[in-house]
Amino acid sequence: MVNRVTNGMGVLVVALLSPAVGSEAADLNLWQGAFRTTSISGAMELRVMRDGAKEEVRLKFAPDARPLEAEIAELRLTDRRISFITTIASTRYRFDGTRRNDRWEGTLAADGGDDRGTWALSRLDVEDARVITEQPLPAPTGRYTTGRVAFQWVDNVRPELETREPNDRRELLVYVFYPAEAATRVPQAPYMPEADVMLPYWKDDLTNRLKALRAHSREGLALAGRPSRFPVIIFAPGGGQKALAYTTLLEDLASHGYVVAAIEPPYNAPAMQFPNGRTIGRLAPVDRGWEEPKTRDDQPRIYEQMVLHWARDMSFVLDRLTELNHASQGLFANRLDVARVGAFGHSRGGQAAGTVRLLDARFKGAINLDGNIRGRRLPRGRHPGDSRTSLGMHGSTQ
Repeated sequence: MVNRVTNGMGVLVVALLSPAVGSEAADLNLWQGAFRTTSISGAMELRVMRDGAKEEVRLKFAPDARPLEAEIAELRLTDRRISFITTIASTRYRFDGTRRNDRWEGTLAADGGDDRGTWALSRLDVEDARVITEQPLPAPTGRYTTGRVAFQWVDNVRPELETREPNDRRELLVYVFYPAEAATRVPQAPYMPEADVMLPYWKDDLTNRLKALRAHSREGLALAGRPSRFPVIIFAPGGGQKALAYTTLLEDLASHGYVVAAIEPPYNAPAMQFPNGRTIGRLAPVDRGWEEPKTRDDQPRIYEQMVLHWARDMSFVLDRLTELNHASQGLFANRLDVARVGAFGHSRGGQAAGTVRLLDARFKGAINLDGNIRGRRLPRGRHPGDSRTSLGMHGSTQ
């Protein structure tokens, strides 16, 4: 038995003799999830690798999202039960749990104290242990398998304000994540199918890693059978970011029963590629539609127009989803609960989410993830969304 610490996270590696595995490929069982007590919480991972006559077991922790060098002792693991002791935040905890199908669940308790809690891990679908990336995406925590489909939509009545071309119309790439019927024989979708267009902007090793990475979602799956309708969430990314960079968050929401439409705003990330193969990148200053600020007071006014442009994207996407819901056939026909709609986003996308909640009464709530308060205040008085809920979440750097 060997104890070691890797990347600041507690790891226990156990080498055991076991019967040889018939396949040449390594057999990897991987579970990810979280633990929580009344005083602390964090991420947790269990990894069991069988390769020939060897079996390796690893446990990793990241309490409160902060790496901790935790020593793990007294590990006992069978196919159905597990127990071990580790120290978190200067307190020793005993973990006990049982496995049912593809899920571990259990309890933890502090030695000689009242701090108790629960933990749960869900199994990741790992098809080939030899080619898995070093840090796979966290598994969705909900009960649904997730599907993904891409749409290319043009708003023919709204000009594209990002360019100087007067005949340009706003065109969006939208990835929709949704609760799906289980179908393990369908391959997992590429994490970022358009990674190649980012080669001039990303390092080769990053691009190659993203090309090899797989999302948990699968393309071409049927919508889950129950319930009859699913609530809708519309998402916008931060300035300069790719929508699929938020895949883990989007998949997790879909796994809990939401249809999540993630917008890839054109001219935001350095480059993007539509499903029809057309590629666009950032514009040279001479080709940009937004006016250049001439005074300090111009900046918040122009930025407010940019946020409004993205907020209108959210309303347009809801229009198109509503059309799909009212269609006589199709993936989302009569399956979307368009009376229960929310918006959220990160940074500028978060500001757009808060703005669309005020301007479009169909949005019942919004979450702004770390979007700064920029631009001018909206005029006092009633707005269509005044009675709805809005939440801002901001982090700080120490």
